[in-house]
Order: sequence, then structure tokens, then C-alpha cells
Amino acid sequence: MVAGHQASGILGLAPRPGGSLAEQFLHAEAMNLQIGAGMVLAHRLAPGFQGLERGLDLSLRTVDVGAGFPRPQIGSDRTGAETAPLQPAWAFGLAGEPRRPAEERKGPEILQMSALVSPSSAPAHEAFPPDAILVNSTPLNINRRLDHFLKLISGKEVASQDLLPLLFRYPQGFRLKKLGFTMLSDGRLKMEGHVEKIGGLTIASFERVLFRNPDIVRSPLYAMGQGTDVAYQYQGKGIGTSTVLNEIEFYRALDIPYFLVPVGKKGGRFWPNLGFDFADSTVREKILQDFREHLDRRSIDPSRLGPLPLFRVRHSWNLLHLATDERREVGKEFLLNPYLAWDSLFKLHDEDYPGWELLERAAQKIGRNAPR
Repeated sequence: MVAGHQASGILGLAPRPGGSLAEQFLHAEAMNLQIGAGMVLAHRLAPGFQGLERGLDLSLRTVDVGAGFPRPQIGSDRTGAETAPLQPAWAFGLAGEPRRPAEERKGPEILQMSALVSPSSAPAHEAFPPDAILVNSTPLNINRRLDHFLKLISGKEVASQDLLPLLFRYPQGFRLKKLGFTMLSDGRLKMEGHVEKIGGLTIASFERVLFRNPDIVRSPLYAMGQGTDVAYQYQGKGIGTSTVLNEIEFYRALDIPYFLVPVGKKGGRFWPNLGFDFADSTVREKILQDFREHLDRRSIDPSRLGPLPLFRVRHSWNLLHLATDERREVGKEFLLNPYLAWDSLFKLHDEDYPGWELLERAAQKIGRNAPR
């Protein structure tokens, strides 16, 4: 406030403030205290005004300011490399009308056309190439370098220009914004991507590594998940499921037989629902033993569990759906424990693998088919 008054005086836009700098700061602080006291009084006399104030929703509209790829803060609406003006959007309407979200930037017209012709109630999906594809942090201008990396890791001739579009398909209104490949010094190939809500806001990211086990002669090729993060307000819109479906198509084209995902505190329900099972019998027995101890600590009789008895649980999704006769979802409660970690696996080329049925079910919920 003091700096503003000084600048206005220097530019001749207003009389220069009198008194010393300390006196000016004292007057400014007194004004702030008066404003605060006035707001407290207003809230006391008109308590409904506080609800109106909270109804004011500030929505971010991205503007083209030459910023590079945004650095997302997952779980919030902020990005570290973009700026946007704050536009007020009232959260109430006239005569009790329902809340209407702030108007968003329109995406490509093809999205609007697909929404008109789509016969399904599920969201339409479109495949748009990302703004940037990087290979070892260098923009991909020609595909030969990426072809070479994919050949090194998979042992087969690969045309990346045919494979990359498999990773681009997302629900209407979203797209892959950035895709990067990095060949690491130990021979692993790192892949990472960022998904945006069309208009510029980055709302999801994923990271994967393609590798062979150096301790095994003729080891099969693995794809290993290093994290899949979707901003909280965009969960349940098919973003994570679309990412996994895209990846499975891509990995199958590379003849990768196994997709391995270490499950942490956020994935205990997501990955089993997509058909990712315990990585092996050792992992299964360890998790089931921990689950028995979980029941014992809570004085729950295992004989009260259903729809399967505990001794018949063979897959992660069986455990996920275990509940007591009082409908307490103890399986989900256990798998969502933030301190529980276990390895899950999807067998990409085993047509009899039981996880395909769950993946197909998850794909149908968002209007797609499993790449079986």
C-alpha cells in the first residue's frame, strides 16, 4: 500500500504522501486493521454474507503466455510454469438455479462431432498426438533414434511411428500432452507421460521402465510401473484406466509378456480392479498372512467372510471383494492400508489369464474394449 502511494506520487497521479516512511507504514497498518474489523462486524450482522463469499469460485483460464510444459502439482489446480487470470464464476444462480461450472476453452471440433455421433452413453475417446515427444530430452524429429532404442530393449525391428499412436487415446476432453523416452545407463528404457485436460491444465502423469532381469539368462522383457497419479478431482473419469489400456496395447505390440506394478497406498483398489494379480505365490501367501493378522487384530472371524471363504482366495480381486456378513468391506479396507505394499502383475500374452475378464469389464465402463 505504501509503495503504491509512493509510486502514484512520483508519477504525478496523486499527491505525494506526507510524513516519514515509518508514519506511512503506521497509517497503512491502521487502515488494514479497520478493514478487518469492518469485515468481522459485517459477518456478525449479516452471517449469510459469509456463505455468499464462499460461493465465489475462482476458475483458472489458461492464456498463451509462452510458458513451456507445465509442472503439475498433482492433487491441485496449480501448475508451476503457466499463468492464468482469475475469473470469478458465481456458484449460485437466480431463483435457485443449480450451480453451473465456469466456461472452459473448447477443444478441437472433432471432439464435438464425436459427441454427437457416439451411440454410447460412455465418454467418447479420441487420439491426439502430444505437443512434445522427447527422446533422451531431445525433441523427436525423426523416428530412427527411438526405433533403435526400442529395438535394443525388445530385440525386434520396430517402427515407432506405428506404435506411438497406441498411447494417445483418452476420453473426450483429455489428451496426452507430453511423452518422453530415456535410455538409462544400465540398459533400461524409461517412459513417462503427462495428461492434460484440453485447454492446458495437466491433471495426470505416469512413469514406466522397460527392462530385462540381469540375473536371469534370456530374461523376458518387463514393463514396470513407477507411479500413476491422477489429480483427485479428475479421478473416476477413466483417465487412469485409459492410460493402462493404452500401455497394454503398446507393450503387446513390443511382445512384452509381463506388466509389473508395485502397488502402494493409492493403488490397492485400482490395480486389482484392472486384473492385476499377485506377482507370484510368495507375494500372495505373504499378503494373505498379513490379512489373517489384520482380521485377528479386529476380532473378525474368517468364517464370516464372503463371497469366497478365505482359503479359496487365489487372486488380488478375490481379496479386494471380501466382506463380512454385516457388509463390512474388510478386503478393501485391508488393501487400502497406506502402509501395505506388494507387487502386482498382468500377463499380457496369456490368453487364459483370468485378469482379462476384469480388464474387459473396466474397459467397457469407459466405452472401450480390452486389447486382447
